Amino acid sequence: MCFAINNFRFILQDQAKLGFRFLFSDSTVSLITLVQWANWVVVSMAYYGLGFTSVNLSSDPYISFVLSALIEIPSYLFCLCVLDGIGRKPTTVFSMMLAGVCCLVSA
Repeated sequence: MCFAINNFRFILQDQAKLGFRFLFSDSTVSLITLVQWANWVVVSMAYYGLGFTSVNLSSDPYISFVLSALIEIPSYLFCLCVLDGIGRKPTTVFSMMLAGVCCLVSA
């Protein structure tokens, strides 16, 4: 327990050196930062766009809401099970590819 607390203090001291300027200190880090920001904007807009059009799943808005909520449950369970096993990057890539293919198929 003491090791975990000391390790946490060490991590906090290292993070104090990092800041907003660190994100643009190097060309590689700034490229990663800009790609992540663009990715965040695009994914958020797509998620909200799909959420707004989910009312068209059925003629009853309550059934549409239940269906859209039930669709998200497997994705949460998938992320819980897979993130620790294969990591964040492969899980994100797979999820984005699957969502893109599903959007293309449904169009």
